Amino acid sequence: MFHICSGLSLWSVVANSLPLAAIIKYEALHKPVYILMANMAASDIVAGISSLCSCITAYVYAGSRNPPPTALHRFLATSFLLSALSSAYSLLALTAERYWFIVHGMTYENRVTNDRCKVVIIVVWMWSSILALLPVFGWSCAFPSQVGCSQAGGGTPQSYMILILILVFIPMAAIMFFTWACSAACGDRLATSGGGKPRCRSSLPPAENQPSPCSSSPSCF
Repeated sequence: MFHICSGLSLWSVVANSLPLAAIIKYEALHKPVYILMANMAASDIVAGISSLCSCITAYVYAGSRNPPPTALHRFLATSFLLSALSSAYSLLALTAERYWFIVHGMTYENRVTNDRCKVVIIVVWMWSSILALLPVFGWSCAFPSQVGCSQAGGGTPQSYMILILILVFIPMAAIMFFTWACSAACGDRLATSGGGKPRCRSSLPPAENQPSPCSSSPSCF
């Protein structure tokens, strides 16, 4: 089990490092959609590292009578929450970018820029880090056996876990809305396209090296 867990974790790190390195290296890929994709890859790398640390911890303490220290529990919980929150909000940012490209193509190049995407990425990681570090800053239980506390993370209040679930559900709901809006826009264009084979297209032709909205959005087929 340890070998499978560590192998999948390493594969996640390596597989996401390749597109991240390519986007950083090639200037032709320095466009909003690829910048946000690189951010998604970085989130998956953090998730892979967090999973690998958890696998190693479970393997090391499997035959030991002493449980892992509380600090290690909180480190693993914090890294897991950081990867989960950053992945959720990074996917939201990428979906919002695709939504603007498909639905508001005429204003896409003026509204969605590299600098604004970089600001969004900074906000995503700062917000995710603050939320993940709240137990470290004091929102935690002195003893995991306390009433209203969970043993996860060395003693985590249930109120904190509910808050995290809500803050993960919000971007997931927003992603579903943007996906539905993209599908509706593509459906309208398919219905109103005249002559020849109908095709989904944006109101602004894709820029050079920019993926078309139908090929880059999972909601347009």
